[in-house]
Amino acid sequence: HIECTAMMSKNLSERIDIHTGGTDHIPVHHTNERAQNYGAFGQDGANFWVHNEMVVDSSGDKASKSKKNIILLDEIIEKGFDPMDLRYYYLTANYSKPIAFSEEGLENSKRSRLSIIRKISDLVAESGADLSSISEKDTLSDYLDKFEKYIKENLNTSAMLALINEILSSERSAKAKLASIREIDKVLGIKLLEDSAVLEGSSESEASESEIPENVQKILREREVAKEEGNFDSSDKLRDRLLDLGYKVIDDKNGQRVLKL
Repeated sequence: HIECTAMMSKNLSERIDIHTGGTDHIPVHHTNERAQNYGAFGQDGANFWVHNEMVVDSSGDKASKSKKNIILLDEIIEKGFDPMDLRYYYLTANYSKPIAFSEEGLENSKRSRLSIIRKISDLVAESGADLSSISEKDTLSDYLDKFEKYIKENLNTSAMLALINEILSSERSAKAKLASIREIDKVLGIKLLEDSAVLEGSSESEASESEIPENVQKILREREVAKEEGNFDSSDKLRDRLLDLGYKVIDDKNGQRVLKL
């Protein structure tokens, strides 16, 4: 264990701010590091020790190479997921609690992240906001205060994700919403504005009714009913299904506009 204490003191300092590691390092490895630091420098090696729990499989076993129950990032990408979908998935649980990995859970996270990106893209399109002109001074202090509170709640990342949707559904200006989400994503790092810009810049053309397949028209009708009934959660999920099929829906005063990507 001496190499960690040696590398830390040589390359950083005798005492660092945050030391991370898995909960399996608590009984021996990190305990020895602390003892060595006290012996060498008369103080603890870190101000804060942050220990993360493990990814487990469906049976509750720790995911590890030795158990041959891991899935590699390349395999996740081959299945059609973005690495940011996986990052979002991990953020839905607190770092100090185990998370049971499943493809279904990852799919749900993909849809949730895509829903946020879609809302941001629509907000930019409907408001004409220029992302390059948005700065930190445009942010909403009340929402950023909430975000800071969640950070102090032992990194309450699931509440942070919910806060993004709360901002998007608020009645505040588009510029302020976008600026606030950008500041939050500087911490979360799930590329929400960057990917919404990619989506906004994708090749698309308005589709006439005769060009829209019947299965897509059926989903559009279901979405229209959902919006009329005020079921906006269902409406958003149907919009994401349409996006998966290659059709982007924009709501305006005349109803639903359909663009073929």
